[in-house]
This record gives sequence, C-alpha cells and structure tokens, in this order.
Amino acid sequence: MMLRGIFLLLMLWSCESARLAESRDDNSVYDLFDLARVNKRHNGVSLVKGAEPYSPAYKVLNADLIPPVPDSSFRDLLDSIQAERGFLLLVNLKQFKKNRGSLLTIEKTDGSGPVFEVISNGKANTLDLVYSTENQLQVFSIEDAGLATGHWKNITLFVQEDRAQLFVGCEEINVSELDVPIQTVLSREVADIARLRIGKGAAKDRFMGVLQNVHFVFGTTLDAILRNKGCQSGAALTDVMTLDNPVNGSSPAIRTDYTGHKSKDLQSVCGFSCDDIASMFKELRGLNVIVKRLSNELEKVSTDGQLLKNLMNIHSGICIHNGIVHKDKDEWTVDG
Repeated sequence: MMLRGIFLLLMLWSCESARLAESRDDNSVYDLFDLARVNKRHNGVSLVKGAEPYSPAYKVLNADLIPPVPDSSFRDLLDSIQAERGFLLLVNLKQFKKNRGSLLTIEKTDGSGPVFEVISNGKANTLDLVYSTENQLQVFSIEDAGLATGHWKNITLFVQEDRAQLFVGCEEINVSELDVPIQTVLSREVADIARLRIGKGAAKDRFMGVLQNVHFVFGTTLDAILRNKGCQSGAALTDVMTLDNPVNGSSPAIRTDYTGHKSKDLQSVCGFSCDDIASMFKELRGLNVIVKRLSNELEKVSTDGQLLKNLMNIHSGICIHNGIVHKDKDEWTVDG
C-alpha cells in the first residue's frame, strides 16, 4: 500500500510538472510535425508505430503534401538560431536502405533551390548539410553516418558557429567545420524568401521511411541531451561542446535551463488524466485511515495471543479436573 502511494505521488508530480512545462512561455523546443499540424489521415503521411511509444511517428508517403512550418514559428526558430548562434537537431528515423532523402529543407519560395538542407544520404553513407552562400551551393558531408539501414536510428546534430557534430545514438560519428557560420546562412531575412519543409527535397532527394520527433532544441547543452538519452559519461562525451568549450573563442549562447521536451498530451505522460490521479490519491488517503484501524486491531489480537501463550506456559505439565490440580504422572480415579 505504501509503495502504491509513493507511485501515485510520483505520477501526480509528473503531471503537474508537465502542466507547468506546457505553460512556460519559451521557445526551447520546436516540434516540426506539431507546428506543421500534420495528422494521420492527410498531409502525405500515415501514422505508424515509432521507436518511442508516446510520440507519433509518420511514414512519409508524399512529402509535397506535408504543410510547411508556419511563418511565425519559422521566424521564431531563426531568432533562436541567431540568439544561440546554432542549434541542436534531434530526429528519430527509420529510412529505407540506400535511400537518399531530405530530413528537412529550408527552400526558397521562388523554386530556385534550398537555403539549407539536411540530407540522409544512404547511397554515400553520409549525412549531408547543404547550404547556399553568395548564389553558390555548398555540400558538407559527415561520413560513416550509417542511417539508411531500414532500422530505427536516433540522431543528434549539434551545429554552432562553423562547427558541426553528429551523434547516432550515443556514438560520436564526426566533428567538422563548415565554411561559414550557420547563423550567417540562416539569418532572420531568410524567412522573407524561404519556408521550412519536412522530408521534402529535390526530386531525387525525397525521404522514404518513417520520421519521429523532428525537434530543434535550444536552451541546453549537447552533453545534457546525451545524458537525457541515457548515454554514459566517459570517452564518448570527452569532446562534447559545452558552455566551457567555446567555438573559435566565442562565448556560447546555449543555456543550461533545458528541462526536456514539452508535452502536448498530459494523459500520454501520466497514463491517466491528472484529474483521475488526483481522485485516486484522495481515495488512497481514505484507505489509509482504514489500514491504520486494521493495523491497530491486528496489534491488539497479537497482544492477546501473546498473553494466552504466556498463560499456557505457566500451567504447562499440569491437569485441572473438577477444580483439582493434578501434576504430571499423578494418578486419580474418575467416578463413572
């Protein structure tokens, strides 16, 4: 009963924490599928089972039908990139073998190409960052990515200033430098000429597979993200960029107040609605009174039992018949 009470208290606390997180007015996490208002019946996707049971996963059927991220949210995202001079991109994906597909694209509205694109290149076994500078398209490839395997992969891409770092699960794949700082490529003015799309690239770069939890994250460190995923400290985290490890002598703007992804569905966090949990907790308090009463009664029965046992020990080895005490091995006659 005590364990059940502790469990319910923890669930109630989790619900309240989720409610507080939902009410926070910040832009620490951008869930692209949520922002694009994708649902399971339309928008070029179908809802499937993902690697994480409490988050929706989408099989991409036609990326052209996936709505772009709204302009206001896109501008907020660019503001966050400017403020922190970079971003953390988290994605769960299950990509067809050898597929070369775009995870996300910031495409120009005039159709002249991408401003920025993240491509999982199964043909070359790389993660490609494509970006435009002075009307020239640059391709930066992180080799040995191992993403297009037909199995679930979890990637963490950290880009700050001109440095990019990729983790697949807890394994660091590579750290490399871009030709230009990312905040120069993704300036605030980009929102005037481009829009953010999920899974859509050039005709030959259509993503084939399943995407889940496509999140831009701010206000934390790469180290905190990896630890939140269960990665152990040690060699794998030795070269992780944190506040104490600035890029090119700059002062990193990544903050340390990240508390986790915002929850849009409190019931999926608790398993029950918070009202149900509160009602169960009140009922448990009533049961606690009954349990205490039963405990007192059992203690009284135990005391009476011990007293009876003591009395039996005092009179052991004797027999009382018709009010007369007979010791062990005594003989007497009983009238017929």
